[in-house]
Amino acid sequence: MGKGEDHKLLATFDGVPLVRKSVLNALACQCSHGYVVTGYRHDDVLQAIGDLPVEVVRNEDYASGMAASLRLGAARAQKDRPDGIMIMLADMPAISNRHAHRSFS
Repeated sequence: MGKGEDHKLLATFDGVPLVRKSVLNALACQCSHGYVVTGYRHDDVLQAIGDLPVEVVRNEDYASGMAASLRLGAARAQKDRPDGIMIMLADMPAISNRHAHRSFS
């Protein structure tokens, strides 16, 4: 099994790891802050997105399910007192920057 095959966020789409593609799409909406919650294979995910202008929040309790990651990310975002929060799941390759921008506008 090749690198990334056992983690869907590290699988490549158009030659780019899915997690990176998703983060780039989210950043295209020109939000003021971006956060990425990681869990399983944190170091590999961080390697795929580490050069992007987002804050990475590590969820040590990722095995308990997605709700823990959502709570952690929302709590971190609230510290910046935003006008709103947009949550994007990284495992949806059909969501494009056009969708993100439309949702954010």
